Amino acid sequence: MTKTILPVLLALSATILHPEYTRAQTGGINHQQAISSTFSVRRAGPIVEILHVNNSVPVLRFRPDDGFITAAQADGSVREVVDSSGLPRHGTYPLDYSVRERIVERLDSTKEWKLTPKPIGFEINGVLSGSNSYVKYSFTVNAVSERELRFEVQVDSPDVNRVYLKFDSPSDEHIFGLGEQFSFLDMKGHRVPLYVMEKGIGRGLEPLTSFLDLMPFPAAMEPVDALVDEIKTESHFGTHSYGTYIPIPYFLSNLGRALVLDNTEYSVFDFRAKESAEIELWASGMSGRLFVGATPKETLESYTAYAGRMHRLPDWMVNGMMISAGGGSEVVRKTIGKAVESYEKIGIPVTSVNIHDWQGRRTGDLFIKSRLWWTFEPDATLYPDWEQMVKEFRDKGIRVIIYYNPSSPKASFAQCGSYFGNLLRCYGGS
Repeated sequence: MTKTILPVLLALSATILHPEYTRAQTGGINHQQAISSTFSVRRAGPIVEILHVNNSVPVLRFRPDDGFITAAQADGSVREVVDSSGLPRHGTYPLDYSVRERIVERLDSTKEWKLTPKPIGFEINGVLSGSNSYVKYSFTVNAVSERELRFEVQVDSPDVNRVYLKFDSPSDEHIFGLGEQFSFLDMKGHRVPLYVMEKGIGRGLEPLTSFLDLMPFPAAMEPVDALVDEIKTESHFGTHSYGTYIPIPYFLSNLGRALVLDNTEYSVFDFRAKESAEIELWASGMSGRLFVGATPKETLESYTAYAGRMHRLPDWMVNGMMISAGGGSEVVRKTIGKAVESYEKIGIPVTSVNIHDWQGRRTGDLFIKSRLWWTFEPDATLYPDWEQMVKEFRDKGIRVIIYYNPSSPKASFAQCGSYFGNLLRCYGGS
């Protein structure tokens, strides 16, 4: 009986302590109102819509009293998994992190909310109610340009460390983006966790993934990600369909809109529901941008005007062959010599060489006999004349490309400070 009555009492106390929210159903904006020369906000009963003059569908459509903003207090842990040698698995296996979460208290939306117009935007203020408490929240939107809005969610509680944003996503919407994704083009119908991890082999493709998942572990470990239903926790090798080196909390839609989070914390984009979408963020507040465009190209241009655009690639990257080589200075020279001779016969220049093992190799394990070091300096055994070799190739119009991983094994760096300055401290604090 107590558990049943307590939420009701909390909701009533929110209304009594914050009477301004009791006017939510009748006060504020009850019609369409311009917030800039191109954007407007429209309220129709419990529904709020953000509109753009050139879009036939809303930029954002939501219901403040039905899960639009929710929050939670949670205990979470992220543990890096190490292999049998004590080295981080990052760069070796697809499940590099074990992620666990326990919700302590969930705070749901209530009918206590109001919408207030601002000079270049609007603000929604409301109350979230949990099993033991209630908190205020605000959702602020401001026009940045003719095709860009900035939004921010704030929750008035020091204990909140999860924020959720739910909005309409009709069944005919198609979702693209979320960084470098290889398994699916359209993310509608998927729940996508965004963190850096190995991409795996198979990525859900059958029967390859199931076959690789039968492989035993090289070392005892417990790969668990309780947040992703689709993840296969029985093995490293097959992985799930969303592993990526480049997660980006950004999506573009066929409905002429795009959204990006400014936050850098762990997030999950959930498009599984037929008529809605939800963003989960492991933080106490959320901020981001909305972009619009008449075409996907125009929408993307709106986004890159904010996020930045890559420089034009140099000619040698696009007008010639890049050859992968390794095994030491002499082996690389011979490989490139043969490649230049072969491709010259068909009129294609060799313009670059990618040397994967420039930092040397270390002993692997049962399944991977040899792995790369991440020492950030050329290996003196494989490449004793590294600088001379690079110069030779450059004189021939061939650029040398190297590969490195920002994760580093537990090795000592002789000149750690001189290489990295303030970017890295060696073990021991030096």
